[in-house]
Amino acid sequence: MPPKKKLKGEDGEAVVDEEVAEEEVNDEVAQLAATPKTGMPFPPLPPGQSEAEAFEPEGPTEPEEDAKEDSRAKITAPPCFQTPDTTLNVHVSTVGNVLMMLNEGGLNYLMAGARANVGIKSGRYMFEVKILELLNPVETGAQLRTPMPKHVLRIGFSTAKSMPLMGDTEESICFDSEGSLFFNRKRTPIPARYGPDCTIAVVLNLDQDSPHANTISLFKDGWRCCDPQPLPDALKGKALFPTVTYKNMNLHANFGPAQLAPLPFKCRMVQEAAIEDVEVVNYQPHADGKYELIFPVCLPEEGTFDWLDWFLERNPNYVELSERMIIEWAVRSGINRPRVNALKASNDRPDMNFGMPHLDDGITKQILVAAAATQERDMVFMEVRGNLLEEERKEAVARFRMPHFKRVAKVMMGEPTGEFRQHVLEQIRKEKQEKADVEFQAERQRKAQMRLMEMQKKQVEWAKKQQEKRLKRAAEEAKRRAEAAAAIAAGETPAEEPQAMEEDEEQEPAMEAEEEEEPPRVELTEEEKQQWFRKTGQLPDLTGLVLSHSFPKFTVPTASEGFDEIDYAWQPAAAVDVYLKKWIHEHKITTRIDDLTPSEWFKERWQRWQKDLQNWHVRHMEFKDPAKRAAILAARKKEKEGSSKQEEKNDAVAAEKKEEKVEEKKEDKAEEKKGEDAAENLEKLTVPVLKEKLKAEGLTVSGNKAELIKRLQDHAQAKAATVSSAKEADKKEDEKKEEKTEGASEEKKAEKVVEEEPEPTEAELMKDLEEEINAAENDVFEIEDVMDVGTGEPLFCNFTFEDWALLSLRFEMHLLSHSFLKDCGDPERAGIYPDHLTFYYNKYYKKALNPKNYGVDGVEDLLGLIRDTIVICHPKVVESQLTSDLETNEVFVKLTEEARRDRQRRLDSGDESAQLKFAQRPAGAAHAANPMQAAGSKAPTLAGTLAAKGYGKGGMPVSQPQTLLHQQQRQQQLRQQMQQQMQQTAPVVPGVPQARPWMQQGGGMFGMPLAQRGMMARPAFGGWN
Repeated sequence: MPPKKKLKGEDGEAVVDEEVAEEEVNDEVAQLAATPKTGMPFPPLPPGQSEAEAFEPEGPTEPEEDAKEDSRAKITAPPCFQTPDTTLNVHVSTVGNVLMMLNEGGLNYLMAGARANVGIKSGRYMFEVKILELLNPVETGAQLRTPMPKHVLRIGFSTAKSMPLMGDTEESICFDSEGSLFFNRKRTPIPARYGPDCTIAVVLNLDQDSPHANTISLFKDGWRCCDPQPLPDALKGKALFPTVTYKNMNLHANFGPAQLAPLPFKCRMVQEAAIEDVEVVNYQPHADGKYELIFPVCLPEEGTFDWLDWFLERNPNYVELSERMIIEWAVRSGINRPRVNALKASNDRPDMNFGMPHLDDGITKQILVAAAATQERDMVFMEVRGNLLEEERKEAVARFRMPHFKRVAKVMMGEPTGEFRQHVLEQIRKEKQEKADVEFQAERQRKAQMRLMEMQKKQVEWAKKQQEKRLKRAAEEAKRRAEAAAAIAAGETPAEEPQAMEEDEEQEPAMEAEEEEEPPRVELTEEEKQQWFRKTGQLPDLTGLVLSHSFPKFTVPTASEGFDEIDYAWQPAAAVDVYLKKWIHEHKITTRIDDLTPSEWFKERWQRWQKDLQNWHVRHMEFKDPAKRAAILAARKKEKEGSSKQEEKNDAVAAEKKEEKVEEKKEDKAEEKKGEDAAENLEKLTVPVLKEKLKAEGLTVSGNKAELIKRLQDHAQAKAATVSSAKEADKKEDEKKEEKTEGASEEKKAEKVVEEEPEPTEAELMKDLEEEINAAENDVFEIEDVMDVGTGEPLFCNFTFEDWALLSLRFEMHLLSHSFLKDCGDPERAGIYPDHLTFYYNKYYKKALNPKNYGVDGVEDLLGLIRDTIVICHPKVVESQLTSDLETNEVFVKLTEEARRDRQRRLDSGDESAQLKFAQRPAGAAHAANPMQAAGSKAPTLAGTLAAKGYGKGGMPVSQPQTLLHQQQRQQQLRQQMQQQMQQTAPVVPGVPQARPWMQQGGGMFGMPLAQRGMMARPAFGGWN
């Protein structure tokens, strides 16, 4: 059959017009017939050929030859598309190999693919595809990145066990409707495009006797569109299956025996293939006639997706149902996926972020699951979290109710099987090898760069030597010529020119040849060989928030949830139950609670602490003011002296009162006796005498003798009581006058001390130092009031900003540890995991905790600064040593002062490790310096108040800025003198505190006083970790 003439249509594509071609041929023949005959006759026509055939124009020569007759046995079953070899959005007709696709709910963005069940190993065969319908789904929502083109058709061949999405791997090759040959993401332009209303044929030539063996050709409506294209080496020697990949269209695939559009040469179709030339793949259900639907039940970060990849590699007929699969599918469909947010994404729920509503909101996954529930294929329903929760397992199982499914829960917990462990170790070794190869190439490039630099250096030196040689030869030649000229001028014969000696020319240095080195082969360490699972990559299996909400409810599946079989693949059921309970208990310690909310109990104690801290700070600033300090000390001293005098006075008064009581008793007895005597005497008196006495006292004189006597006795008693009360009133008034006089004199003396404030002498400073040392000997836990240790000064009078920072840190950690236990509501959570301490600190106190600000590297080192309050106990949780129901917060001041004294002792003894090395003022110091501001109060700051009253920084009076500083410097000098005296008698051993008269025996941070032990909730479990 002669080739048909091609014309260009309106769209520029080649079209065939048989009528035009025939008219042109007839016109050309008629023209030749009308030409006048000249002397050049036409050559004779071949026998059996007409003039029209002789003068028909020649077309392009077809490189392929007609197929020869083949008597070998042919396949009997017609080729078809089987469900396991199609994507989930493809439905295959029962008759005719018609491929239809789902295109709603975001599926219109995904490619559909189908692969035939007959693969070609040798020979030359073809198949055809025709577009039946173009689908144009309505775009809904705001599409940010709609993939183009909208309609795509790729027709070609792929290997078995590969996903029927062609072009982006080495397992397939295809012709694209956009006019290119597509292989492994590389496009080769082909001058042919095709669309609807045309028949596309692809010819695969694997006939080794053909001159065009291992080639693939494209035909459109029977016309060749390109020369035979060679197959890549990756596909040679493999069985290649007819495959189509398309989008937004419905297709019909023709495998024979008749061709829809005959080719320029005879070529057999796939249905006419010899059995020896093909490989037929058939999928059969399992022995029970059902298809497996597997629900993997794995713990997060314990081989979940590694097991899935290993299982799918060994069982390629299973299809994965997961969001990970949808993302891979979308990317292979040409949809651009921006970089994901690692904080919100996980392997179980990766961040889609395609900018397409249906893909991003999960509607596409719902439609695919609904479609998969109707298809006959083996599947793996992969959800890490969902397969561990009972309610979600029930919902998932209920979606697959078709009788051809066998629903299997495959439980993988605990130690895996040896086969899977070998797979994991091989993956670890590959990762390690890839890392070693990268390092090897980097080192190789570095060495090459060094060799290049060395060669350049040698070339510079060589050029310099060559220049020196040339200059030397030129100088010698000039000297010889000058000598010859001088000889000629003197009439002498010039010396013969010396024969030039051949010099060994030093060759220009070249770059040394690179030694051929093989990358080192890595081996696994013993520790790596003991690993059960491989560490996940950039994304975890579950995000921290999802894991913290879900893991307490993880359970093992049961038959009551609707499963047909529960397969414990790694460990038996009893061992799995024990392992799961242990895993949950451990994760209750190591998993943080992202939605934890501070309770009212915490807020109440936090506010009380801020109030106490503000009061202590105000008292501290007042005591730093020399004038106020002197007044406070003087008042306290006088109060103390006054109290001693008052005690003496009280003792004297008590003695006087005792004597008075003795005297009164005597008087009472005497009066009683006197009264008795008087009564006896009154009895002896006559009635007229009694009446005279009554008249003298102004009393009534009527009555008998007994009444007269009674009246006289009552009057005498009333008169005695009046005299006694008058004496007591006079006594109280005298006492008040004495108190007023003493108070006024004390105020005058205090004012005089403040006004004069003489410069302290060395003896006075020594006395103050001795008092300070004596005060240091006192146990801080025996002090009742931290605002006054007994001398008028507060316990925290020597605090620096580091001490205030550690004071705040002690309370904050104590309150945080107890609040966490109350707010989490889970008795199995023993405390805060150290790695999560900064997170909870920020959640409760709304500020960051940076250990480096305190001069330490990590959280555990930070807690070491306050180990008298906070310890890390088994099973590695932060725990407070104090009870949660403290009556006051003064114990934290006492602990801080005790730590300060111990630190000072160690520094005085030469232990430099005791020195605090704060990088800067921590947040706690700033809050300690101004607790009201830290609490969010709008009250004026203390610094501003003091400045308004004429005080500078630290509460120092502006008029006397050097007084307190001078005293402190002088005390420091005396302390150093005492140290030198002690060093003369006993050498100082660094790190070991020296014995001193004022040091407590068994005191300090580690020898805990009994008063402090009484405040402990319980001793530290296991000590400090």
